[in-house]
Amino acid sequence: MRDRYIVNDFIDRWFNGCDGADDISIEGVLKAWLRGLWLCHGETLERQDPDQLYRLSELLWTNTKKPLQYNGNTTILEWANRATGPNIRWEIIGIIAATMGICVKYVDPTIELFKIHKVEASTFAKQLCKVSNACLRYAQKCGSLEDLYVWLLNADWTCSVLAKGVNRFETYQQGGELISLIVYLKWHLEIEANDKVPFFLAELRKRARACAYTAEIGNASFHGQPPRVSYHYWNMEPPLDLSDKELMLDKAQLEPILAQLDKNGFGTAETINRGTWYRTWMSFSMRRADILDLSLRAYTDEELLQQAKEIERKTEEHWQRLPTLVRDARHQRINDAHSSLQQLYLTILRQGTRSNDLLLQRVLIRRKLATPEKMVRVAQATLKDVLEVQMNPEMAVNYRSDLTALIVGHGLRAAAIIASELFKLEQLPVYPKDALIPRAQTIRDLSIFSDRLKSVEAGEGLYEMSQSGHRMLLFVLNKILEPKVNHSISDSQHCPDPGRHDQSQQQQSQQPQHHQQQQQQQQQQQQQHQQHQQHIGYGQMEVDMIGSVDVPYVPYMSTMIQPEFMFEPPQYLMQANDDAMTMQWLDSVDWERHGPSMGPY
Repeated sequence: MRDRYIVNDFIDRWFNGCDGADDISIEGVLKAWLRGLWLCHGETLERQDPDQLYRLSELLWTNTKKPLQYNGNTTILEWANRATGPNIRWEIIGIIAATMGICVKYVDPTIELFKIHKVEASTFAKQLCKVSNACLRYAQKCGSLEDLYVWLLNADWTCSVLAKGVNRFETYQQGGELISLIVYLKWHLEIEANDKVPFFLAELRKRARACAYTAEIGNASFHGQPPRVSYHYWNMEPPLDLSDKELMLDKAQLEPILAQLDKNGFGTAETINRGTWYRTWMSFSMRRADILDLSLRAYTDEELLQQAKEIERKTEEHWQRLPTLVRDARHQRINDAHSSLQQLYLTILRQGTRSNDLLLQRVLIRRKLATPEKMVRVAQATLKDVLEVQMNPEMAVNYRSDLTALIVGHGLRAAAIIASELFKLEQLPVYPKDALIPRAQTIRDLSIFSDRLKSVEAGEGLYEMSQSGHRMLLFVLNKILEPKVNHSISDSQHCPDPGRHDQSQQQQSQQPQHHQQQQQQQQQQQQQHQQHQQHIGYGQMEVDMIGSVDVPYVPYMSTMIQPEFMFEPPQYLMQANDDAMTMQWLDSVDWERHGPSMGPY
């Protein structure tokens, strides 16, 4: 904080270039905090005099231990000014540092701002993350469990995920702390403005609740695990469709804007902002939770089909309640008439709902209650959209983390499904002329997408998964394009131990007695598999993936998948030149386990 210029520059960049896209902090509030900080303590921070810094530290500790005073008539600037200047608190320092860290991870690391201040993006982001982590601990020691602490916890969690990655216990634990705090503060119940709580604060609390819920459901579908929150026990009223600037208005200025909202709480202007986003996505996130429930619980076929129809009905009803701008984006791809931020919001909404469709179709296909045609069409639309959005230079500069999340969280699942189905079609004697997957165009798209995965930098939180996905697609494409080697599926299916698959087919044909033993072994394995199917308990995910080509299922193929599953094929498969084994591996993988990286989509 000693250099006010670097702080101001990155905060300005976050709100002017990125519009605060992945945070609940408001520009007017954050800049009010900065004005108070520089006015009262700027000289102390610049001089770095130990005695003055000690007194500033004492002031921070003293103020943070005091609850912030406000009532139903407090304005948003009054509320902000009571936490800065002589009232400066640890939460404010932490929120500023975390917001800077989020901005550093969002923007292109080659922009001029990094050169001007002579900082390296990845290192700088980790330093800022450490500062926000420290401020969070200090606030905890002070017993600060109010709105500002929720803001800090949310910003610190977002910064940690972007800087360290989503597949870490530390970041998973932070998400749980945010959920626990919201329940402790009773924000999971009805939130309303009254004589004690001003209107703007009630809306910001609803945003924080929506952020915590949608992020948890997204991460649960990412990992294929039960969520730690259920909408059955939370009040899910979303925040109103109000922009940050509108929340900064006083009561008299805000009243006519509230009067113009439609019966569904949306504004009549053809714009989209964070308020629009949360009000739109909350219902879709609840449907994602329903789909996750279908995947994790033991339903009968009849119950599953009934629940699937109910999910589709509720989804369609919600689409019809949305503003025209959002509703039209359901099937419409990039529209150059929209700003880059609007394009980002609409693309994420479109891909998030398509992910719901893919997840639901995968659940039905796994239970042999649907065929892959619809799933493939959705995957194709997803991949095409993701490839197109990467071509927008402004989005690539300002929303790098969101584009990476779209690539890995949505595009990779779609690409994996398409590659799997393409490989199955390749096993036919002649590739169908009217195939749902056009061969040449699909290979080109998968090749381009694979290169985009490879370009994700090592400092990104999703780097490991992107590289694993790149190697998986490269492996499948090489299998498709390399000269055909004839292998009998009937021989390959009798190889439960991949390490012994190097025995040649010629040797197998010379051992009829051994072949009979293999058949007996297969029958035993199928009986074991049927017994295993009958004893699938609640909370377990069955990995059997039914494809469009009749390929025998390998019993207990799930045991061949490493617990820390990535998209990369296992080493034995990469060494074995066997198409049937490759197809069996593709059939066994739960591509739907991997959803969006974090956050509400």
